[in-house]
Amino acid sequence: MPHTPPMRVAKAGRTQRVTFAGVLLCMIAVSTTVFCVHHQFTATPRHDVSLRHPDCSYVTSAFAEQYEAMAQRPPSAPLQALRRSAASDPMAQRSWADCLPMRTVVCGVAAGSQDTLFTQSPPCRSAVVHHLLVATMAAIEAQGHVAVPIGPALQHLLEYFTLPPDGTSIDVLTDAAIGNLASWFWVRGFAHFEDNATGASVTCLAPHHTLATILFGDDAPDATPPHLRWSTMQAFDDRIVLASEKSHPYRRVEMAPLGCLPLYDVSIAVPSHPTAFVKTPRSMRQHDVDIPGPSSRCKALCDDSTPRVQTHSVLNASRCSARHDTEFSARLATYTRHPQRLHLTEDHAPSLTVLTDHVSDGKVWQYCLPMLPQQCGARRGTKTTLFETPPGKPCRSAVLQLLLESILELTHELDLPSFVYFGTLLGAWRDEAIIPHTPDVDVALPSETDWTALQDAMWARGVYVFKRDIHSACIAPHHPLAALLYSPTASATS
Repeated sequence: MPHTPPMRVAKAGRTQRVTFAGVLLCMIAVSTTVFCVHHQFTATPRHDVSLRHPDCSYVTSAFAEQYEAMAQRPPSAPLQALRRSAASDPMAQRSWADCLPMRTVVCGVAAGSQDTLFTQSPPCRSAVVHHLLVATMAAIEAQGHVAVPIGPALQHLLEYFTLPPDGTSIDVLTDAAIGNLASWFWVRGFAHFEDNATGASVTCLAPHHTLATILFGDDAPDATPPHLRWSTMQAFDDRIVLASEKSHPYRRVEMAPLGCLPLYDVSIAVPSHPTAFVKTPRSMRQHDVDIPGPSSRCKALCDDSTPRVQTHSVLNASRCSARHDTEFSARLATYTRHPQRLHLTEDHAPSLTVLTDHVSDGKVWQYCLPMLPQQCGARRGTKTTLFETPPGKPCRSAVLQLLLESILELTHELDLPSFVYFGTLLGAWRDEAIIPHTPDVDVALPSETDWTALQDAMWARGVYVFKRDIHSACIAPHHPLAALLYSPTASATS
């Protein structure tokens, strides 16, 4: 079973990074990701910046105040001349010539917030891209549409809560007819056009932008100014299709509802399942996924090169109350009044005999009860059938349900976040049941789980937890229902 990747989830405006370890509930085991997200934005007026929304907050109050003050600042003579030379008609055709000349530098990975535009000169490249991104996202939202980052920049955001410090551009996805927004962008200080060389839709800062007063630099400007590259999407029923890759549709639930992730000291909207949009074909470009320290290309604020990642956080996981199974509880109460005794064969007894109630560790698979599970009908092999099937031949899904509920009930008691994933999640989502033919179920637990305490607690419930390449669990010989599940003819589990 593959190693479970790091996961980030959001709580109270901050995304917390939690590494999960899996536990396999076997017949001898269970992980999924839940993003609880909401979506609401605010627009950016021409010389005003909205401060906060219920979930995502695009700018800090300090940035908003300085931005407003900058709108009253007169431009320099060279900038004024550049503004006069630009076509003022919002409907005019634009090109790279309409982008504001500026010279940017690579800053420390955690330093490139748009707030630094007022203090750092030359400006951080990522700070310019940061402002481009949040301002255009707000502008598009004001038109009733959405826009989210995709590609390597989104992966960088997921890993470090920052934008790539040396990235000249990032890819953005929108459901707006982006060509129709050129005039809307121009009014807000952005030039939007189609790059004749690549065919990509591009947005950059224009000379009449409010921040041009401090960003304009005609002394050795960047060959290519910071900019955004746009991709468009269309929704068809429960599918979303990107114009750049029509052969690969996305499921609507991978995009909506949008969520928020921290970006420097603010937050930004992202797809519901952001990892699905990290490696879109159009945006698959090489990028450094590991940041060991200051980049050799860093020229400013290089001391601030450590990503602000929280490694010890409490996961904001949903807690679902277990449904009380009245029928199973009644059958169990009847059975425990006159339980059957477990009779191990001579071959099984030496390794399976539990000499004390306090033994909770052993070899891999050692205390797993041998059985010959059968495949029952979909949604029919519930744990209640354990009292109806032949001894030693329970429904596979019934045993797995027993194991799954045991671990979920215990993690709830221990206040441990946990959730099902892989095929277990698929069965729950598609069938509202455990897939009949699956040999195990998968559950994700925090990597810092006290496995010794969990192992002892599960042992008290008749379940053996052990470690191989991943933590696993199985029904042990002292489980209350062991006599119904044990098969004398089954080989020892290995």
